[in-house]
Formats: sequence, C-alpha cells, structure tokens
Amino acid sequence: MQKIGHVFPAHLPERMKTWRDKYEHHLLLKMAGDGVEEAQAWLTEYFKEAEGDFFVCTAEEGSKAFLHRFAAAGAAIRYQAVHADEVEDILALDIALRRNDTEWFEHLPAEIDNQLVYKLYYGHFMCHVFHQDYIVKKGVDAHALKEKMLELLKRAARSIPPSTTSGIFTKRRRA
Repeated sequence: MQKIGHVFPAHLPERMKTWRDKYEHHLLLKMAGDGVEEAQAWLTEYFKEAEGDFFVCTAEEGSKAFLHRFAAAGAAIRYQAVHADEVEDILALDIALRRNDTEWFEHLPAEIDNQLVYKLYYGHFMCHVFHQDYIVKKGVDAHALKEKMLELLKRAARSIPPSTTSGIFTKRRRA
C-alpha cells in the first residue's frame, strides 16, 4: 500500500500545502469561546512586525490539520517501509530541553550526521520535550550510533525524560 500511495489524492487542502512549502515550522492552535477573537487580534498585530503569518482554518482544514499530526509522527516508519534498501533502522529519542534553551536543534558532528538519511523533529507547544526520529542509513550499527548520540546529549546537558519511551528502535537487533 505504501508504494501506491501516490495515486490517491493528497489529503491536505491546497492552502495548507502552500503554507507547508512556505514555512519550516507550524503551530496548530485549537480554540473556542471568548479567546478566539483576542488571539486573532494579537496574532494580527504580532505578524505586522515578526516573520511569519497565520490563518484561521475552515472546519474542514482544521480537521485535516489535526489528523495530519499523526501522519507526521509515522513519517519515519513509512519512509523505512518504502526505502528498506536504504534504511538500517530508526532511532527514536525524546529529548528534554532546559526551560531557557534557545538552541532547539542539535548540530551533529559530520561523523554522526553522515550516518543518517533524515532527521525528523516534532513536539508540543509549550512543552520542551522534542520527539526526534533519526532514519539510519543501511549498514550503520544503530546501537553504536545511539550511544554516540547519548554522549552528545550528556555533554549538551540535555536529558532523556524517564517517563518517555526513549531510544526505541523499530526492529529487533540481529542475532
């Protein structure tokens, strides 16, 4: 099914695809009641000076946007299924940032970055825990790579929350 997915129509409305291509980061706010008008007024003023923009979704767009969150979470697994000849494994880490961190994305050294096909980051607004999926290139020892990455996190004083499923691999280690 993954290999024929391209024959079906895209589920995102055109306006959302345009926004996806225009901006790297997206924030979905689901609101109701008195705060909606206040939020719209604040965002309108804010984006007069700041980089970025916003729009209010139609009911259909809102429904599809929130459904799309689940597609993002499964993107690494889908990529692995479709590109099994290029992917060894997926290393999934939940990374807790400090409250005052301003650098949210790690800068991996070339010897680690070169072992990855893609890096996917996603999280929740006002939550400093990022879900980071690393798609590992075929032939790379994903367990050894995980140890190197954990060492980098320790040096950066970042942590892996004990309540999360940190360091999960998507397939069993070969015997």
